[in-house]
Amino acid sequence: MENAMGSPNAKLSNVADYTKVFQTNLGEKNILLKEPNILPFFTQKYYASSDLMLKSRRKTIQSKGLFDFLKSLGISPNIAQYYFHEISVYNKLTQEKLKTLGFLNEEEGWELINPFFRGSIGVQTVSFIRGSTPKPENIHIFKDSLDYLAFLSKLAAKRL
Repeated sequence: MENAMGSPNAKLSNVADYTKVFQTNLGEKNILLKEPNILPFFTQKYYASSDLMLKSRRKTIQSKGLFDFLKSLGISPNIAQYYFHEISVYNKLTQEKLKTLGFLNEEEGWELINPFFRGSIGVQTVSFIRGSTPKPENIHIFKDSLDYLAFLSKLAAKRL
């Protein structure tokens, strides 16, 4: 293995050792290596949309587990209730029943997520959410619904 200066060093064997070397060599420029906040995600399963069947949907989230999941991500329950549905799905292949958060997209498909699962039912496409400005000069683009709701939660707002 090599240290940050490029010379071989067999003593570096774990992340803590590398962090010390980078901190020593970066000094005050060390921004990324300061105690990162890593979310405790478990292994997630991905299912083909064709294997999933929508069993029921509820406009309000009632599952304590889903609320705990949102809380762990820093997403306000009030904001989550505004955008997410509580969805029950059935996997025809594995015969598993899942309770997930569902985010409706432009083609009436659903982005589905819970701490152990990520998937979709129906067509996967973008979700367009109009803000309060009629003809805005800018747009905001988010990777997925969780990024969008985390952003709104930081602003303490239901809309942009």
